[in-house]
Amino acid sequence: MSFLATSCVQRQVRRFLAEGLVKTYEQAELAVKLLDLKFEQHEALNAAQECHTLNAAISFLQQECELCTGKYPMKQVRTTVTSERIINLLQAQCLSSFKWIYEEG
Repeated sequence: MSFLATSCVQRQVRRFLAEGLVKTYEQAELAVKLLDLKFEQHEALNAAQECHTLNAAISFLQQECELCTGKYPMKQVRTTVTSERIINLLQAQCLSSFKWIYEEG
């Protein structure tokens, strides 16, 4: 990483801290790394507060749909509870299909 790139990263880390968007320097660094991976700022900040490592944050942000096994951003995956009390993580489109099938059955 060049000096200029490092300088920009450090500036963004300090900005997140100064604006009170994160509580620690480590959270700010993690959020900046997630932004570099093209996650949206609000998602990166949320993941940085919930997770301690980059891998955990990526897993937190990219949930797997239990019906189609596709990976989707956290905002597109919903948690559902069926009548049998099974908790599912379903992508919104799959959830619509699941509800239709479940109600018909």
